[in-house]
Amino acid sequence: MQKKWVELFEKVIGRKPSPEEFMAGKACGFDLKQIQSIAGNAPEENLSPVEEPVLEPVEEVKNVDPLLAARQAWLQHFEETYGRKPSAEEFTAAKSQNFEFFVGPVPEAEFATPDSTEETQEYVAQEPTQEFAPPLAAEQTQVYPEANFTEALPAQEKQKAPKKQKTKSGKKGSKKKIGIIAALILLVIALVATFFYFQSTTRVEVTADQFIKAVDTKDYREAADLLSTDSDKWTKDEAESFITSMEDQGIDIGTELNKIIDDGGEGTYTDKSGNKIFGLEKADKKFGIFQEYRVSSYPIHVKVKTNLDQAKLKVADNKTVTLKKDEVTDLGSFHYNAKEMELTAKTEVGNVTSKIHLNPKKATKNALELQLNSEKRNLEVEFPEEVENPTDVKVVVNGKEVGTSTTFEVDSIPYQEIEVHAVFNMNGETYTTEKAKVTIEEGENDPIELKLAKDTYKRIKSAQDAKKAQEAKEEQNRTLAEEFLKEYREAVFSSVSNRNNTYSKYYDTQSQAYKEMVEFTTGDGVRKAKIDYYTPGALDIQSVTEENGVVTIKTYEDFTVHYTDSHPDSQNRKYKTYTLKKVGASYVITDIVVTKES
Repeated sequence: MQKKWVELFEKVIGRKPSPEEFMAGKACGFDLKQIQSIAGNAPEENLSPVEEPVLEPVEEVKNVDPLLAARQAWLQHFEETYGRKPSAEEFTAAKSQNFEFFVGPVPEAEFATPDSTEETQEYVAQEPTQEFAPPLAAEQTQVYPEANFTEALPAQEKQKAPKKQKTKSGKKGSKKKIGIIAALILLVIALVATFFYFQSTTRVEVTADQFIKAVDTKDYREAADLLSTDSDKWTKDEAESFITSMEDQGIDIGTELNKIIDDGGEGTYTDKSGNKIFGLEKADKKFGIFQEYRVSSYPIHVKVKTNLDQAKLKVADNKTVTLKKDEVTDLGSFHYNAKEMELTAKTEVGNVTSKIHLNPKKATKNALELQLNSEKRNLEVEFPEEVENPTDVKVVVNGKEVGTSTTFEVDSIPYQEIEVHAVFNMNGETYTTEKAKVTIEEGENDPIELKLAKDTYKRIKSAQDAKKAQEAKEEQNRTLAEEFLKEYREAVFSSVSNRNNTYSKYYDTQSQAYKEMVEFTTGDGVRKAKIDYYTPGALDIQSVTEENGVVTIKTYEDFTVHYTDSHPDSQNRKYKTYTLKKVGASYVITDIVVTKES
């Protein structure tokens, strides 16, 4: 009711009530009809009823003197609390405290708390404004009878706070409270943001995406970090071997991880042999709240059996395992990736050192037993297509010649690495292939493909081209030689029958061969031999070669001799070598050698 009374007083009188007017209003029970009388505008008996106006929200008035309002509120509060005006000591004490609701010593019976009355708190909230503050005279005196205390206030101080004992404790207190509230709000915001951040970065999808990205970008170091745990560390090379092995087997790591996520976020990929290879599993909880995940990997447990004496297997740089002959030795667990180990042992032909390759693809249900037994194995080499009809083949294994053909036998150990190359002859030239490193498998092995070095290939290609050119030339010479010898033989046979010389154009007439032929056909050779004539038979040209313009023709010739007497006909077969020299587009004979006749 007092709030409505104050608001109506301000609307009717045009200013806020003074403390004395407020107390007078309170004395009459905040009767709205007594406002003008209390304000001194008309005698109480002549007051006409005041119609209670409809109150509207009062806008906050600016430029209020806080010290003046505090003093008025304090005076009102003191009088309402103790039923009297304050003494000089009490007023001075209150003023030194900027009129906070604290009073100096009073009789114990008169003490009450600042919040003892509802009216006081409601009135304190109504701060006087500079615009409607009650006018004061040049010097206003307020008298408190109990203490004979008078306080004079200049008119100019009606809205100014006293400069003495000025304190900022109230403002500092408010700013401190605001600062604490703001800090708490920021803390809450930070905690919420942190919660959502860690929740978003610890999801199983994030872990899977990190690993898939490392696989796609071939970031093998990152992949190794994601596969590693505190007790099981992966190296960059191991991660690369693992990922490459998956690709070689046609296993898409990203696809399989996403399938696991679709199935609930935890699980493993298992191959056709029952090997668990990789998956997703729960890890620790960050801060005990946020569930983390990791890409899991599953090792291969390896055992080995051997019939070798004094066998040792170096499985790591700092670990060598002694193998028991004819017994199974447990090597432990290894990451799912190809691994090279070094075997040393004693064999019938001496000590052997060999590279043994661990192939996890041969494992079943994450277990693998190696058989390192020495035995005779039949192997085969395969030459590249550039090598045509090689001869004088020699196969060399680990520096030792083991065969003279494309197939050979070698005493070896399964998973042993051997180094193979071959030496061969082709077109009169000797060549050597590159060395091929091959791992001998347990069962049947595919042919070992040999390759040629670039310079060797160039040599072979050059020799082949030269051979083709030579063969083309020999073919041309063969054709010319065959035609030449056919004509020559016909001329000789005719001369034998007629005892004359019709073959001179086929000879170097200065040669000894020509002179002998003339003597035979036109001299006493045919007559003494009682030869009547020749019947030509086969003429087989076996080879035609040319060097420095000299052509050599090797033939096999067949003809029948008919005699002038009763001597029966005889069949003659002779191997002859003709030496010719080129004359224009044809030849002339310089020599004839009968190498064999029957």
